This record gives sequence, structure tokens and C-alpha cells, in this order.
Amino acid sequence: MQEGLNLVSSPDVFQAARLLALLGRVEIADHRYEAALASFEKADELLGEDLEHKDQATVDLWLEVQLDGRAYLHYWRNEPDKMAAALARARPVVEARGTPARRQTFHLNFALQHMRESRYRIDEQSLTNMRAALAAAKEGGGEHDIAFALFALGFCLLWNDDLSEAHDALEASWAIVDRIGDLVLRARCLCYLNLTALRCHDVGTVRSLAPQAMEAAEVASYLEYVAAAKATQAWVAWQEDRPGDVVTLATEALELWGTTVVSYSWYWLCLWPLIAVHLAGGQLARAVEAGRQLLLPPQQRLPDKLEALVQEAIAAWQDQSPLAAAKLGEAVELAIQLRFA
Repeated sequence: MQEGLNLVSSPDVFQAARLLALLGRVEIADHRYEAALASFEKADELLGEDLEHKDQATVDLWLEVQLDGRAYLHYWRNEPDKMAAALARARPVVEARGTPARRQTFHLNFALQHMRESRYRIDEQSLTNMRAALAAAKEGGGEHDIAFALFALGFCLLWNDDLSEAHDALEASWAIVDRIGDLVLRARCLCYLNLTALRCHDVGTVRSLAPQAMEAAEVASYLEYVAAAKATQAWVAWQEDRPGDVVTLATEALELWGTTVVSYSWYWLCLWPLIAVHLAGGQLARAVEAGRQLLLPPQQRLPDKLEALVQEAIAAWQDQSPLAAAKLGEAVELAIQLRFA
């Protein structure tokens, strides 16, 4: 990309901006967020603000910079306020001159912004926008656009407890991805198919999918998904009464998440097994510490009753109350019922 930029002649503003937009998107995929932001800012400067009198190609590229660029960047950096501002800036242009591809990206990012802001407590607005993104992809997109929109819908449905529909959407995305060979989207599909199986308490499928998800994540160089696969293996170890393996695998997953620049929100995948094992082993202090990690942003917000039980357990521990272990034990049981453990 840098070599391409060096070959662009100085009067060719559009070509330079196009390459900068592409470069920024590559940098997002590589989690090089500051470099990506610099690329998008340069592209913005070249394209300018007076879009009313610009041709459709220029308007479309400007929208790419705002939606596939800035808004998506702020999602990965867990900056919902900045993401909302980028979407508000783009909205009137999308409504006036947006192609199906840009409408797809707008709806997708609008849903993701709400999901980040709520810490993945899904509302009807997010689901509506995810379905609108899929409809726009089918209207004017290629196979990759449809596959990504299906993945995003499945991802949203997973956290809305629509597990059967989530599985179907993720499977449909994976079927396309397996044909077109997108390594990153393959890793994402396998990761969240694996998580869907865990939420369905399907131990056999998680045992089978976790190594595949880990391998795909390693090929795509997405360490957060490697950690997620390892965390689900900790859950399998818990189901199979292997407490030593639970501690080892959960510790490795948490350490790996700690090395990434991605704000990953699903540490509970291994924290609930870890809490259960520590409680069973009489290690209440360690169980409470794991419970604290469940509540910290950017972790997914638990359902109200479950969140309250964890908070009560922590408060009881601080007050040196014997209720701490009982409250945390209740929380584990409720987490199982709600398919968070």
C-alpha cells in the first residue's frame, strides 16, 4: 500500500485518498489503530467537506472513510461516543447518496455502536439495524458482503439469547467463507459458532470446535480469538471435572487477552469455570477476585439479577461476611441457568 501511494502523481487526489482509505482498513485489521486513524485523516483532508457538488465516486469514497474507516476504528478502540459522532456525520450523506454497500456499513456500525455503548445488552434497535445491513448486502453486495452481514447478525443474535437463529446465521456465513477463503471472517465465524455451542451447553461440539477455532485464529493472527478458544476449553474442562486444567487454561486465556490491544468483552467464558473451581477448592479470595473481573468495563454486562448477585458476594467478602461464598455459589448456579456458564 505504501509503495502504491508513492507511485500516485500529486494531482491525482482521488487515487491517493482511495489508497489511504484502503491502507487504513488494512491497519485496522492489523490492530494498528493510531496508524489507521492517521490514514483516514489524510484521506479526509484530500476529499474535503463540500460533497454536494462532488461526483458519486468521491461521495462513495468519503463514506467509506467515515464508515468502514473512522466508525469501525472507534468500535475496535471501544470508543462508542466517537463512533456515534462519526455516524452522525455520515448519516445525511448516506440518506441522500448512499449506495447499498454504504447503507449496509452504516446499519452495521449503527448496531455495533449501540452494542458497545450498552456493553452488549442487545436492544431491538440493534437487531433491526443488523437485519437492515443484511438486506442491503443482499440488494447490492457480493458474497463477502453477504457473509459479513450474516456473521454480524449471528453475533448480535447470540447475545440476544436467540441461539438457534444465531447458529443458523453463523453457519450460513461460514458456508460462504469456506468457499471464498476469507481467513479473518473464517476465524470469526468459528469463534462465535463455538461460543454459541457453549451457550447451548453442547460440550461435545465445543470440544470439537475449540481446536478448529484456535487454529483459524492463529492463521488469521487474531490473538483475542485464540484466547477465546482457550477459554472455552477451560469451560469443557469444568464440565469434565478437571479442575487443574480449568485453572491452567483460564489463566492462559486471561494472560493472552491481556497482551492484545483489542477491548474483548467475554472474559466470562473462563471466569465462571474459574470461580466455580476456586469455590469448590475453598479458595474464596481467588473466586471473589475472578468475580470482580466479571463486572469491569469493557466486559459484557450481565443480566441484572446475575450482576446483583456478584456485587452482593463482593460486598459480603469486603464485610468479612460468611455469606460471600453462598452468594457467589448462587451466582454460578444462575449463570448456568442463564447460559453464561
